[in-house]
Amino acid sequence: MKIGPIGIHLGDQRIKIAQVASDKDRIQVIEMVSLPTPEGSIVQGFVKAPRVAADAIMRAISESKFNGRKAVIAHPTEILKVHTMTVQDSTELDKAISTKLSQMSFEQPEELIFDYKIASRENGRVKAIVAITNKKHVQKIQELATQSKLTLGGTDLEMLSTYRVVAGTYRTPDMPTVIAMLSDQNVKLALFCERVLSYVKTTDLQSSQAKSDPKQLSSEIGKFLGEYRKTNLLTGEPVIFLAGLPEPSFEMEKALWEDLDSRTTSVRWSEAFSLSQTYNNFGELTTRFGAFCCAIGLSLSDMQLPQSFKSPIIPDVRQPGYTPDLLKFEG
Repeated sequence: MKIGPIGIHLGDQRIKIAQVASDKDRIQVIEMVSLPTPEGSIVQGFVKAPRVAADAIMRAISESKFNGRKAVIAHPTEILKVHTMTVQDSTELDKAISTKLSQMSFEQPEELIFDYKIASRENGRVKAIVAITNKKHVQKIQELATQSKLTLGGTDLEMLSTYRVVAGTYRTPDMPTVIAMLSDQNVKLALFCERVLSYVKTTDLQSSQAKSDPKQLSSEIGKFLGEYRKTNLLTGEPVIFLAGLPEPSFEMEKALWEDLDSRTTSVRWSEAFSLSQTYNNFGELTTRFGAFCCAIGLSLSDMQLPQSFKSPIIPDVRQPGYTPDLLKFEG
């Protein structure tokens, strides 16, 4: 089996580290660790004290069964902006996009760093999805990796690596997809169109508010989609995945499905460790390790996984008498 790099997901409250292997038919869990984030080392997604966080990460890895020292670290959503822009097609797209960014209202535009994916080419124009952050954030992540005695194999976007696993949990025939990541501090929203991260937003809504009044969450998602539609075409209503809840909330799923007319389901945000097991679909994997979706996605970032990993169509929680058919495991 091919062993992936160590995936590291930095959070304000927890740092999650995972490594998996795959032979294209199965995924094997090599090691997973969840540790408290040292106070003040990561604040609202920003790496504030690389040395402090690095000491905790280095200690956790050395005391565990991780293979090698190559790591991929996620950029937290809070430090990221995603824009869709159209520029003249040319052999110097980097320069064209950089010029376009310099004309937008960013603070310290000379400090920006960006990556992009071409969405379409038509009539001499290129539509690109551009992810933007500040160089200092990347430098802090590089510093953290160095001080953790890790080889930084690359960085990835938090929601993109989460999507890599979450979107495979159910069969969603390339439909637009929204991931709503709920936490005590905020709700992060990410929209994927044709498997490309197209829009992100961090809201002030807390998971406790969303659970007590799901209409607040459906309102935030509705506004989020409305903002995207102002400048972009969105074909059909997206599938919505709720992440961050220890157990699925079928009441929330039903409320969002009815309010937004979008198929909605939850990813069980579990840390039920069972290492060295193999899984032949993402449904089993996320039921066991939902809270590690981002870190798992990072470890899988350079692997090609077959469509057979996908599970059934999302169940309709609105049906009378619906009862969740949760996966059962022995042991």
